[in-house]
Amino acid sequence: MAEVKPQIRCRHCNKMADPDKVPGEGDIICMQCGLNLLTGQKIQRPQGAMMAEEARTRFKPVWIIVPVALVALGLLGGVVYFLSQDPVGQARQLAREQNVIEAKHVLETYLPAHPENAEAHVLYGQLQCRSEDFSGALDTFLAALNADPANAEAAQLALLAASRLGNVSNAAQRKADAYRRIVQAQPGNTQALRLLAVTEGAAGNYAALTESLDAVAERDGESAAVLNLKGAGLALQGDTEAAKQVFKDAEALDPADPIANLALGLVASMEGDEAQALQDLRAAKGAGPQMTALVNARVGMIQMSQGNYEAALPLLRSAMDGGANAEAEFFHAVCLKELRLTQEALEALQRIAQGQTKYAGRAAVEAAQMYLAGRRIEEAEAMARNATAAGENSAKLYTIQGQLYVARGEENEGQQSFRRAIQTDPQYAPAHLESGLLYVKQGITQQGLESLERYIELASTLPGARTAEVEVLIAQLKQTMESGASAPARL
Repeated sequence: MAEVKPQIRCRHCNKMADPDKVPGEGDIICMQCGLNLLTGQKIQRPQGAMMAEEARTRFKPVWIIVPVALVALGLLGGVVYFLSQDPVGQARQLAREQNVIEAKHVLETYLPAHPENAEAHVLYGQLQCRSEDFSGALDTFLAALNADPANAEAAQLALLAASRLGNVSNAAQRKADAYRRIVQAQPGNTQALRLLAVTEGAAGNYAALTESLDAVAERDGESAAVLNLKGAGLALQGDTEAAKQVFKDAEALDPADPIANLALGLVASMEGDEAQALQDLRAAKGAGPQMTALVNARVGMIQMSQGNYEAALPLLRSAMDGGANAEAEFFHAVCLKELRLTQEALEALQRIAQGQTKYAGRAAVEAAQMYLAGRRIEEAEAMARNATAAGENSAKLYTIQGQLYVARGEENEGQQSFRRAIQTDPQYAPAHLESGLLYVKQGITQQGLESLERYIELASTLPGARTAEVEVLIAQLKQTMESGASAPARL
């Protein structure tokens, strides 16, 4: 039977000592700590411990860690080198890390030399959107379309950026220009076509509205909504007969189309049936926000034509907020003027006059008239020049120019301007009034009397007309002429 060797635990390190492996006869040495368990003295490290130490020495983890670290550093260096050769990829990685400012800086350095990279433009536009710079983003997405007209992502993002422009300067015009450029790049983009049609209508460009809707119908087929909008555009251009035929075609497709009432109301308005127009337009308010804006603008204008400026003002304000910008903004400013909110009206009119809409010239004329009434001659002259530069050639502008000549003492030139105003629009009552007053001032009484009487005929139903004062003047002139007096009464 094999002899069982006793196992002894070291009292120092609490490890088991094996007597068979102890070097030294008659001793029991702990292989772990080198303590002589018999004598309690430490001796030289035992051979087993030395062998274990050598093994540990030979296997150092750092020998693996160092090569792995070197490999990782090499890979990282490769990535850094790759990104340095790919600024768009570098910018995209920075954007993922929410480092928007640095990502934009990389692209701002890269894009001027690489304007043909549509992908870079799209990424930069997205970064601008993160910074809520939607105006800049719109320009960037359009630049991407210039680089790659077929880029569907750039077109869609441009539409989204345009929708977020808010109240920036000339927002409606910028939207229309953007939609037009998208359609030019992608003729099949019917979403841009529809938005272009609505924007042109809101800006008062009714011919462009009908052209856009024709393009939509050609690509998507005719629908009641498209036809009713087209009819509205025709009505607003004054072609009510063509509009009625288009409305009939729309009714055949969908009698319940909510835009139908808007279309009917516009026709009634253009034909002078204001009562019917109001009834139809008020029934069209469920046609969506864009249509509601157009309805409010038209109802507000009808209220203004009836002299109900206080009722018109909130309607026009609502129309502006809803997107019917150009038309509603202009008539809102005129409404402020008629309500004698002078400072607000002047600020609004000057803003429109400095813009690019079709109402710029008319706004300049209204502002010139206000400055003239306040005896601010220089400002009035500047606005009159702006109106002329904008292509305005109305009887109202010529009348204002005549008044400015008279204010400077150039009465003959003033009378020529009044005559030009009357030739432009024989029904424009203020031109007859100013011409008559100037004739009376110059002592040409008979011609002055005829002009003043014509004014009374034309102005009898106009809100704010000076008919009572002029009638008194006419009576005085006739009395003077009958008595043979040489010094006529003056208004």
